[in-house]
Amino acid sequence: MKLYPEGLLETLEFNRIRELTAERCAGPVAADAALTLLPGRDLPSIRRALAETDEASRTFEGPEPMPFGAYADIRDTFRLLEIADYVLDPEDLLQYRVLLRIHAGLHQWMTDERARIYPVLGEWVRGLAFESLPLVSLDRVFDDKGDVVDDASPALRQIRRNMAARQAEMDRQFSALVQEYRKQGWLTESGESIRNGRRVLTVPVEHKRKIKGIIHDESASGRTVFLEPERMVELNNELFDLESEERQEILRILRQLCHELRVFLPYFRELFRFVSRFDLVRAKALVGRMYGGHCPDMVEQPEVTLHKARHPLLVIRFKEQGKTVVPYDLTLDRRHRILVLSGPNAGGKSITMKSVMLLQIMVQTGFLVPVGPGSRFPVFHKFFADIGDQQSLEDDLSTYSSRLRNMQVFLRDADRRTLLALDEFGSGTDPQIGGAIAEACLKALNKKQVMGIVTTHYSQLKLFAHRQPGIINGAMIFDQEHLQPSYVLRVGQPGSSYAFEIAASSGLPAEVIREAQSKSGDHSRDLERLLVQLQQERLELEGRLEHTRQREVRLDQLIRNYEAMFGELEYQRKRLKVEAKEVALQQKSREAQEIEQLFRELKEERRLEKVQERRDQLKREQERLREQVASERQEAVLLAPEAAGGGVEPIRVGGYVRVRGGGAIGQVLAIEKRKARIALGEMTVVVDLRELEGVQEPLEAKTARTVTLRDEPGGPSTRLDIRGFKKEEALRVLELFLDQALLQSTRSVRILHGLGTGALRRTVWEKAREYKDIRSIEPAAPEDGGEGVTILRFG
Repeated sequence: MKLYPEGLLETLEFNRIRELTAERCAGPVAADAALTLLPGRDLPSIRRALAETDEASRTFEGPEPMPFGAYADIRDTFRLLEIADYVLDPEDLLQYRVLLRIHAGLHQWMTDERARIYPVLGEWVRGLAFESLPLVSLDRVFDDKGDVVDDASPALRQIRRNMAARQAEMDRQFSALVQEYRKQGWLTESGESIRNGRRVLTVPVEHKRKIKGIIHDESASGRTVFLEPERMVELNNELFDLESEERQEILRILRQLCHELRVFLPYFRELFRFVSRFDLVRAKALVGRMYGGHCPDMVEQPEVTLHKARHPLLVIRFKEQGKTVVPYDLTLDRRHRILVLSGPNAGGKSITMKSVMLLQIMVQTGFLVPVGPGSRFPVFHKFFADIGDQQSLEDDLSTYSSRLRNMQVFLRDADRRTLLALDEFGSGTDPQIGGAIAEACLKALNKKQVMGIVTTHYSQLKLFAHRQPGIINGAMIFDQEHLQPSYVLRVGQPGSSYAFEIAASSGLPAEVIREAQSKSGDHSRDLERLLVQLQQERLELEGRLEHTRQREVRLDQLIRNYEAMFGELEYQRKRLKVEAKEVALQQKSREAQEIEQLFRELKEERRLEKVQERRDQLKREQERLREQVASERQEAVLLAPEAAGGGVEPIRVGGYVRVRGGGAIGQVLAIEKRKARIALGEMTVVVDLRELEGVQEPLEAKTARTVTLRDEPGGPSTRLDIRGFKKEEALRVLELFLDQALLQSTRSVRILHGLGTGALRRTVWEKAREYKDIRSIEPAAPEDGGEGVTILRFG
C-alpha cells in the first residue's frame, strides 16, 4: 500500500476517524491499534473486515446488545506468570477475571439463533473455546469487590475468626480503659485515636505519667500525647501476629492460584488478542453508527459506484448543528475513469473530492461508510493526492514547484489500481501555461488508466475533458436565484465559476464588476455554454449507444433461441418419421411371424415353393424398412442441437439434460459408451445420448429416489416400483419408463404400486390406456402381488 504524500491521511481527516474509534475502545491496546489503522489491499480480508463491522453494528439494534466492558493491558504479566512460584498482584489477577468474564458473556450471548443471524461473529466467538476452570479458581479466591474471601482456605477462615475474636476483646478492654480514665479526667475530649495502626488514648501532657503504656506520638502543639495503654500492648501484638499470619496465608493462596492459571497461559494469550481485536471491531461499528454507515459491495474490477454518498465527518458535524448533508451520486469506470470537477468557490468541489478518497480508504480499513444501497468499491493499491498549499521554505519550494514534484511521482508510479485526487489542478502559475501542462499531465494519467477526481476552474481542462475518452466533466451546481452554492453534484456537464455573481453578492462595487465584464468579453461565457451543450449531447449519444448494445445482445440471444427451436422442430419431424417407420417395421415383423407359422403348417402339404417366395419377399421389405429407420434416425441425430454444436448447454457429468420430446429435466450422473445415467425426478435412468439435449440448471432440484431402468446383460428392465410416490411424480416416472420399454421393444412390464387407497393403481391404468401399443392391462396373479402389481403387455 502506497500513500503519497506523507501527510495524506491527515489531509483527508482520516486521523479524525481513527481518533473517534480510539475513544470508543474499551481497552488501551485496541485504542492504540485504532490510531494506527491503515487501508488493506487483500479483497477477501477487506470483505471479512466489513462483514465483522456490519454484524457488530447490527447487534446494537436488538434489545440485548453484546456484553462488553473495560479491560486492562495484562500482556506484561504473561512473562511473569511463566516463572515458577511467581505470585501476581491481586490487581493483575482480577484483570484476568475481567477477560474471562467478557469471554463468558460473549459465549453466553452468542446463541444458536444469533449465530445464524451473525454468522461471521458467531464463527469468530465460537472459534475460541471458553475455559471455565480459571474463572472458577478466581471466583473461589476473590469476591466481587476484589477482596480475598474467608473461604479461600480453611486456614484463612480460622485466622480471620481468631482476628475477629481478638479485635472484639481489644474493643471491650479499650472501651473500659477509656471509661475509667475519662472519669479520672486524664483524657482529652476525644479520648482516643489511631497511631501506627494501633488504638491509642489522647492524654494531656500533664497526665501522661499517670497512665502506664507506650507513647506513639504527640500533637503538633505538644499539649497532647498519643499513648497505648500497657494492658493493650500485648493484645495489639497478638493481633499483629494474626495479621502477619493472614498475609502469609493469602500469599500462599495466591501462589497456588497462579500455579493453576499457569497451565492456561496459551489460552490467556489468545484470549487477550481475541478481546482486543473484538474491541476494535466493536469501536469501528460504534463510529459507523455515528454517521449512519452501511456495508457496501466490494468488487474486483476497478469501478467506483456511489449512491447517496456523504462525507462522514460532515454528517457528524451537521447532526450536532441540526443540519443535513446533501448526498451525491458518482460512477468511475472504464468509460469514465477521471472526473474533472468544476464550479464556484466554496461550492463543495474539494469536500466532494476528499469525500470520495476518504470513503475508499475507510472501506479498505473495514469501516462502514455513509452510502446508499448498490454502492460498489474496488480495491486500490495506491492513493495519490495533491491538495492544499504544500509550499516548503525548508526545501526552497514554491506552491507550484511542490505541485510539479508531486506530479512527477504520480506520472512515475501511478497505474490502474491508483486513486488520484488533484485540487485546483494547473493553478499556481500563468493560467495559459499552467493549463497546458495540466492538460498534458492529465492525458498521461488517463493513459495509465488511473481513476480519480480533479478540481479546476480552467476552461481549457473542461474542454479537454469533453474531447478525451475516459474523462468526464462534472459540476457543483450554483443557485443563481439566491446566489449561493447548492452543493449538488451533476456529472456530465462542466460547471461555471460564477465569479461575477459571487463578486456582486460579496459587495464589490457595480462599476468595478462592469469593468471586469467588459474586459473579459463574452468569449469565456460562450465557451462554457458550448461546453455544457456538447457534454449533454455526448452523454445522450453514449446513452443511446449503450442502449443499442443491449438491444444487440438481446437480439443475438433471440436468434440463438430461434435457431435452437427450429433445430428442435426439425428433429421432432424426423423422429415422427422414424416412429412411423418403426411401427411399420413392427407390423412387418408380426406378418413375418405369421408367415413362419404358416410355413410350418404348409410344410407338410409340400407347398414349400410358394411359401418360400412369400417369406423372402417379407424379409426384403423388413430389411428395407430397417435401413430406412436407421437412415432417418441418423438424420434426426445430426439435426439434434448438440450434434450440430448449437445446443444450449453441452452434455457433461454434473450438467442437466432433457429427454427429447419431453419436459422432464434431470442431472447427468455418468456417461459411458454413448449412454448417460441421469437422475430424473425420483429415479435414475440410463438413456442413449442421442435421445438427450443439454439444458441449463433448473431453479429447483429434488433429491432423487433411485429406480433403475437400464440395459442389462439379460435384456431390458421390465420392473418399476413407484410405491410411496405422489401422483405427479408417479406420472412422470411412469411415462419415461413406458417410453423406454417401447423403444426397447419390451413385450411386457410389471408396475409395483401397492394396494393403499388405490390411487396409484388408478393412475397407472389411466396412463397405460393412453398408449395404443399396450395390448392388455391386468393385475398380477395373487402369488405375484395381486392387485398391488399391474402387468402391461405390448402388442
